Amino acid sequence: GLDDPELIKLTPHLTRTELLYPVLEKLRLQARNGSEPLLVSVSGEVLVEGEYPLAKNGDVRDLIDAAGGLKDSAFLRRAELSRATARTDISRGLQVEHSSVDLATILKGEQRLVLSSRDRLNVQGASRLTPLLKAHYLPVSKSVSVKHNSSKS
Repeated sequence: GLDDPELIKLTPHLTRTELLYPVLEKLRLQARNGSEPLLVSVSGEVLVEGEYPLAKNGDVRDLIDAAGGLKDSAFLRRAELSRATARTDISRGLQVEHSSVDLATILKGEQRLVLSSRDRLNVQGASRLTPLLKAHYLPVSKSVSVKHNSSKS
């Protein structure tokens, strides 16, 4: 089990993914037995992409922390949150909604976004957006010639 002394000795050498494996498997097993899987996932510009257990009232900031934080290349102004909700109409199944998330306001503590089971956060990289941002926000440089009036007195 998880309290095995031999396993505990190995713990410092295990990756985050290896350490989470037994917890995630237990949550998946519970989901197969009819309960909602309490899992969320993160991809993109985080240190460790993957699935993570959803803590009670867990939010976007908790998920980023669980993933080891953001990479330097993360674009803080826009991430995408995908949320699957069960349909109540005749079609049943899942309906997926995508929304933009401003990570800068969340990391400053100005906004809190609580996660739901099966939520997926995709943190985009700034490098992909750079040409677009430059074209949008940086002024076009113009060469201006200045004539000096040397007036003789």
